Amino acid sequence: MGKSFLHKKSFKYGLPFILVILGGSFGLREFTQLRYQFSKVSTIRPDELKKYGIDMKKPGEVTLESEYEKNQKSRY
Repeated sequence: MGKSFLHKKSFKYGLPFILVILGGSFGLREFTQLRYQFSKVSTIRPDELKKYGIDMKKPGEVTLESEYEKNQKSRY
């Protein structure tokens, strides 16, 4: 009669291939769901930080040179 169903090439190589494709699809769906779930975390605005006692400096106030000088002064 021929090969049994379990020894045919289409079953031996095709079924694992289909399982990997379908499993990968479900796995990617879960990972992307986690990504979008945790990307909705909002940032804290400066006025909310002041409420907790944290003072933010203005963006132009801190420069590499000023931080270097502050670091040199604290070393000696």
